[in-house]
Amino acid sequence: MEIQKANGLYFEFVDLSDSIVVGWRNVSESFSVDLEVSISKHHPLYIKPPSEHRSCFKKGVLKFASVTSIEGLLPVEDVTPTKDANGEIYFDTLHGVWTTDTGYYIEGEFGEVQIESAAPTLDFDDQ
Repeated sequence: MEIQKANGLYFEFVDLSDSIVVGWRNVSESFSVDLEVSISKHHPLYIKPPSEHRSCFKKGVLKFASVTSIEGLLPVEDVTPTKDANGEIYFDTLHGVWTTDTGYYIEGEFGEVQIESAAPTLDFDDQ
């Protein structure tokens, strides 16, 4: 499998590699990553973040539908989470998402995951 890291997955005004992983699930033919998505000031959901935050974060879900193959995914219970100052659990930042010759490659605390699926979508809870 060839990973084309120059071809990172892109959503307008979103920094996936600065987004915080809250959880993930692989159900039937879908794979979803729950995120605190890092968005830029040009995004329509942007609000000025509190001074203690490095970015504006909005709850969202990165969804891979019509999954025909998924390899390298760790179960949530096998990954040690981190707690923030408020006691909320998270799993570090999303390391990246790239296209491959057969689908997508997504990297984070949940593993180095190879996915064959339809193009992913990014949905926000605020929409």
